[in-house]
Amino acid sequence: MIIATAGHVDHGKTSLVRALTGVDTDRLPEEKARGLTIDIGFAYVPLPDGRLIGFVDVPGHQRFIRNMLAGVGNVDHALVVVAADDGVMPQTVEHVEILDLLGVAHLSVAITKTDKVAPGRCEEVEAEVRGLIGDARIDAVIRTSIRTGDGIAALRAHIGAAAARHVAAPATGRFRMAVDRAFILQGVGVVVTGSVHAGIAATGEAVTIAPGGHAARLRGLRIHDRAVGQVRAGDRCAAHLAGVALDDVRRGDWIAAGPSQATQRVDVALRLFARERPLRHWTPAHLHIGAEELTCRVALMSGKAAPGAAALAALHLDRPIAAWAGQKFILRDQSAQRTIGGGRVLDPLPPARANRARRLARLDALDAPDAAAAFARMLAAADRGFDFDGFAKAWNLTEPEAQALLAAHAVEVCDDADRRVALGADRWNELRDQVVAALRLHHDKEPDRLGLNDDGLAAAIRPPVAKALLRRAVAELRGAGVLGRRGTIIHLAGHEVQPAAADLALWKRVEPALAAGGVRPPRLRELVGITGVALDRLEAFLGRAEALGFVHRIAPNRFYPPAALDQLARMAERLAASPDGTFAAADFNRQSGIGRNLTIQVLEYFDRIAITQRRGDRRRMAPLAGRKQGRT
Repeated sequence: MIIATAGHVDHGKTSLVRALTGVDTDRLPEEKARGLTIDIGFAYVPLPDGRLIGFVDVPGHQRFIRNMLAGVGNVDHALVVVAADDGVMPQTVEHVEILDLLGVAHLSVAITKTDKVAPGRCEEVEAEVRGLIGDARIDAVIRTSIRTGDGIAALRAHIGAAAARHVAAPATGRFRMAVDRAFILQGVGVVVTGSVHAGIAATGEAVTIAPGGHAARLRGLRIHDRAVGQVRAGDRCAAHLAGVALDDVRRGDWIAAGPSQATQRVDVALRLFARERPLRHWTPAHLHIGAEELTCRVALMSGKAAPGAAALAALHLDRPIAAWAGQKFILRDQSAQRTIGGGRVLDPLPPARANRARRLARLDALDAPDAAAAFARMLAAADRGFDFDGFAKAWNLTEPEAQALLAAHAVEVCDDADRRVALGADRWNELRDQVVAALRLHHDKEPDRLGLNDDGLAAAIRPPVAKALLRRAVAELRGAGVLGRRGTIIHLAGHEVQPAAADLALWKRVEPALAAGGVRPPRLRELVGITGVALDRLEAFLGRAEALGFVHRIAPNRFYPPAALDQLARMAERLAASPDGTFAAADFNRQSGIGRNLTIQVLEYFDRIAITQRRGDRRRMAPLAGRKQGRT
């Protein structure tokens, strides 16, 4: 269990921790010289059963609130220290407010310096404390004196009992640890300390420094000066990092499993203190999140931020940070003189563009206590699908946790470039019905046209959905025999059109020229020279021929007959029979001999009509239903 001290300067927090643990947490020479805690300090005490209680001792002076906030971001319990002679003071109030905003539910109170006051004064101070905190949040109030030793044994016993009752949170999610100190240890190298907020990590594992993206390895791990093989959520630990320099990591960074994460805007639920003035749009402020502190602008999204009320806001940050859904944060005023409020991150990776209504609906869905509840609400709210991989990243899910979410819900998931798009099953069925209805309406209005291409069909679907979902719906309907496809043109099964006699005559002149080129048919201007047909007339005709499924337009100046394109698709299939199931554009170029530029045009066309799927600089064949879309 991790316990943070809280309270006004010179109320005896450090002395109390030293009495409980035997450790002086004032490690800096300046702290020892001035008798004043400046930065966060750490100590621990072993329990009879072998477990450890860790203490985070924070500075009480107003000037060092930023350091206090770096230490209380992930604690299980708080020990509020109030001197009997002073009573509740300004930093006592601010620290308690901060603990409340950060969701620290369990507080114990130590009234110190009881030997310095007259009888009856302790009762007055206890009444002040209970009025500030409220009886419901206070586990115990214990009166102590460092000079006489009164109450120290009782406080130690109370803390031990609290630790025995403490149930550690499950170590779910990808490993991430908030760095509050980074330094060089002589003979060892770069060492960081901090609190583990999620997941489990073991010695030897690869990690990333976020948001910078530097790769590192956990060469060694220690918990309270003991070497350990692994650390988990809830632990305070030190990590010896290999592969990075001290300049690569700083307070506020994260040591995380998986790829780096960086954002310069977070959408949040914000609560302003009742004593504050209404918050104006674009107010500058200081943001404290994890062990990080930086400046930002508060952009309000849901009216005014009234004192004591909640509001939705976007925090525009002055530099990138790593952040995750559900994180608590604190806001201080522009001059960093007072705490004005705080809240919880709803969306750390918001879409770059979204209209106001959809943005608010998205945040309403994400305003949930955990990933499972947020996912269910997103499925209900996102009528055009949403980026599932972005959701999993925002909620810090491991891949098994992400797969478990999908398995627990009626959902359709579709690959779209380097992400997966999710859509609720009910909305999926509606989408399939919309596709059929849109094509039926098109056939009724324009019976002389074969159908719609992908862009035309996408434009007919409202609200619009991700193109990957639309391609998947078309593929399923084709597999069921409901739809047909010629090249890029999608139509209802059984719908046929007869080209005009003039077009049939022109096709007899154009088709042999295209076929003679094999897998590298002539360009548009080359066709003009071969057929003798004027450029404008030929281009207009090929547009009509594409609508009839006679040709595939690969690029503005290149049209393929179906047989040639089918030959290239079979080449792609052979290349994808490699052990890893993928191939590079250079492989396809060598196999086909069509040249680099045309290779790229053909492969991008195959991506568009779901014959292939691109992953970075390699491609694989799309699932079977998708591949059939491109064939005639």
